[in-house]
Amino acid sequence: MKQLLAAVGATAVMTAGILTAAGAAPALASCPSGATCSYTGINFTGSQGPVYGNNTNDRQYSTWANAESIKNNGTQCEDWIFKYENYGNPNFGIPLGYQVSNLSGTWGWHHLWSNHWCNP
Repeated sequence: MKQLLAAVGATAVMTAGILTAAGAAPALASCPSGATCSYTGINFTGSQGPVYGNNTNDRQYSTWANAESIKNNGTQCEDWIFKYENYGNPNFGIPLGYQVSNLSGTWGWHHLWSNHWCNP
């Protein structure tokens, strides 16, 4: 059921034009292989903060606590991003190679406080 709800949520986000494939975004984000990167500016500007693996507290990193754009450059699966520490909902999944160039107007603006790879 979680996967179905997540798929519906991701489809709604993608339909709204918030989530884009790396090649279709206004700017291409630089991010180390295997990481999900947050940026303190829209369009992948400002400071970059790569994270690897599951993190219950991304809020401790200023680039995640103040995120304005994000990219999944992982190697295995979707990365689930949570508004609160310890995987507190709401959440959204970013498929491999996808990015969000501007989180303004979403709950994610300055609130990417935990992440979990593959399964939320």
